[in-house]
Amino acid sequence: MAIVLACGACTLGLTPVSSAQEQPAVNDAIQALQPAGQIVRWQVPADNEAIVLRNRSDITIRSLKIEDDVSVILENCQNITIISCDLRSIRASGVENLRIYNSHIHNSPNNAVSLDDCHDVVIQGNRIENVASGVYAHKSTAVQVVGNLCFDVKGPMPRGQLVQFDKVTGEGNLIMGNIAVNRHGQSNPEDMINLFQSVGTPESPIRVEFNHLTGDPNVGSQDKSDSGSGIMLGDGGGQHQVCANNTLVNPGQVGIGVAGGGDIQVLGNTIVGDRSNVANVGLYTWNQYANAPAGDVLVADNRVNWLNAKGQSNPYWNGDGFTKVTQQNNAFGDARLSTDRFPEVADMTVPPVPHGQEPYYPFPVD
Repeated sequence: MAIVLACGACTLGLTPVSSAQEQPAVNDAIQALQPAGQIVRWQVPADNEAIVLRNRSDITIRSLKIEDDVSVILENCQNITIISCDLRSIRASGVENLRIYNSHIHNSPNNAVSLDDCHDVVIQGNRIENVASGVYAHKSTAVQVVGNLCFDVKGPMPRGQLVQFDKVTGEGNLIMGNIAVNRHGQSNPEDMINLFQSVGTPESPIRVEFNHLTGDPNVGSQDKSDSGSGIMLGDGGGQHQVCANNTLVNPGQVGIGVAGGGDIQVLGNTIVGDRSNVANVGLYTWNQYANAPAGDVLVADNRVNWLNAKGQSNPYWNGDGFTKVTQQNNAFGDARLSTDRFPEVADMTVPPVPHGQEPYYPFPVD
């Protein structure tokens, strides 16, 4: 059974509490800011029931554990915050000003967060694990995925990403400061980050920055997808994308790929790959979409040390097809880089398992 709030009405056993003295604890409530400005908290009769909001605004869902999957469904809503919850998955369509903070989203055959036709979304400080994909954003704008920890995406193809932007457009799109690990035998990833037919603006490109993406701590990319990568840019085309200062350690058969598009910059990344049965190339530029517009690509200040499946050094390959590919100050085949120089995720500062804790904001974006 689901708890449904639609068009200002509440059903299915939600009990309004109007006075401050009678209000339940925040941990047991959905908070709704009413037009008059007063706070009304709706008592939730039990855990485990999905929440469905349609045509609602100014609602905070806080510190709930919901076993139903999909746990939260949002349709045509505004100003929604989900904070410090334990959930299976979230699905939002036609939502504006959505915030998902400090929650544990896990153990679902669905994407942890699915967005369709949404605007102004921040997904920050969450722990995501054992889901099809972490965040899938389709035909949305101003989406920021910041400072999340993700373990073991399951796919299958076409899912299997920490984040995929699919036809995401406009200003203010960002994937920053996330940590993702796909362990051998527990995951089935494709690209860890994928930008598919997504277009920023010249002044505000889609930014993929300061992410730490790894395969298995012991066997690297062994037995992973033979078409998956750490970061895939310009997939199916796309424009105005910047990929900068990311660290990739055995993320897949490719470290970073530029598969099409134009005005794409690959700057200051560190890419390391050991030999495995799927290992191919550390970084490539190759327009694979003859029917999509292709432009200029800049590859600068990257450090790459990568062994392919034969144990041969294969840090970079240019397959052509772009108007121009500029290379500057890269260190390809930098033998000083090795996978044992990077800390395991367990030793890094990562978002905690968050249910019931205060918000965790490692990278403020406001």
